[in-house]
Amino acid sequence: MRKPLLLSLVLLLALAAIAAAAAGGAQAGTVTKIDDAAKTFTLHGHHKDWTFKANDKTTYWLGAKTQGSWSDLRVGTNLRVVSHEEGGEIVADKVHVLADHPGENHP
Repeated sequence: MRKPLLLSLVLLLALAAIAAAAAGGAQAGTVTKIDDAAKTFTLHGHHKDWTFKANDKTTYWLGAKTQGSWSDLRVGTNLRVVSHEEGGEIVADKVHVLADHPGENHP
């Protein structure tokens, strides 16, 4: 009786971990849209678009050691974003600029 209960609990925890990883994680792609007022940006990755919300805890990196800022984001820039889900939104934790691409200035 205990084995089926324990196995069910382990499966439930594994499924919860998979769901949490799918909600956040890391995505890479090209910036297609920036909304300064809402502090959001959209990234086009492999066959999918992701919209991220930035907040005061979001960090920006230009290369491995140079810290950047929100103003460094440009349409056309290649990024890697580490994120998590919060309140139905995908929140950007770390934004890494992958390539030196001039892109377009914010609209």
